[in-house]
Amino acid sequence: DWSSEAGWAVLLSQISRFCVPMFIVLSGYGLAASEAKRDVGDWSWEETKIFWSRRGQRIVLPYLFWSALTMAYMGRLTNQGGGIDWSGIGVALVTGQADYHLYFIAFLLQGYLLWPLLRRPTWWLVVALVLTQVYFASPTHIFHPDRLSVPGWAFIHWAGYFTLGAKLYALPNVDERSAALPRFIWVLCGAFVLIEYQFWAERQSNPGWFNHFSRYVVIAYALSTAWLWRRSASKLTDWLERSGAGTFVTHGSGLTFCVYFIHVWALRMLDPLGLGFLAKLIIVMTIVFAVSWILERSLTGKWSKWPRRCFGL
Repeated sequence: DWSSEAGWAVLLSQISRFCVPMFIVLSGYGLAASEAKRDVGDWSWEETKIFWSRRGQRIVLPYLFWSALTMAYMGRLTNQGGGIDWSGIGVALVTGQADYHLYFIAFLLQGYLLWPLLRRPTWWLVVALVLTQVYFASPTHIFHPDRLSVPGWAFIHWAGYFTLGAKLYALPNVDERSAALPRFIWVLCGAFVLIEYQFWAERQSNPGWFNHFSRYVVIAYALSTAWLWRRSASKLTDWLERSGAGTFVTHGSGLTFCVYFIHVWALRMLDPLGLGFLAKLIIVMTIVFAVSWILERSLTGKWSKWPRRCFGL
């Protein structure tokens, strides 16, 4: 029932399926932009040290901090004998299973490890990796149930997006003609994301991966988003500058990594209250941005560098 609150929840969930793939595209794009800014030529051992020093402080440190905090809260740091469960901790960190949303950091770190090999991809490599994603995507598991299954936290599901981002940065500035066609394709793909979900939900008691990112139509939806973004980027930048919203957006974006880490804690706090979807969504967004903003304002001075890093600021 699309008019119900549950229907609105599914609607929001499905039409925002481009978000995580697009973040991976922008991650590859941002790494390429950073290299260009620092005028990095051939990859060297010195560049490896710089790269991992930056990634360690900004990504690995908060990932370890929040993973440890979550596993301590859930009593998963120790085994039944009362000792430290090193194997369980190790698996959780490698696969991003310390909390349900941390798989995202796990495959992002895999991309960072492979960056020296992927930093200057050819179109052949980009297309090959996108087609590999398609091979492992749902509904392949229904059409070809005997095919090799690769878990969702494995980077191969996302490598096409990552290399596409790096490749897009290497391209010359596009001639931004009318964005009408990519906008139409984007809306069409979004409609298919909803239609396909309903199709499978009506035919299977558990649609499984059809609720998630590894679907043919979601890959098309994500790629159409990258196309639309590429065609519209400078127009959007111009509008942000003219409207004065650019400063607000830049500041807000600086809080979102912290928001990403703490939003699950806000959800757990609200779960026992039995709130509806829309009320919970509004309250959670308000809480997490407010808390992140307070932390940013409170953690100042030389002593605050590492606490800020741990919180993801």
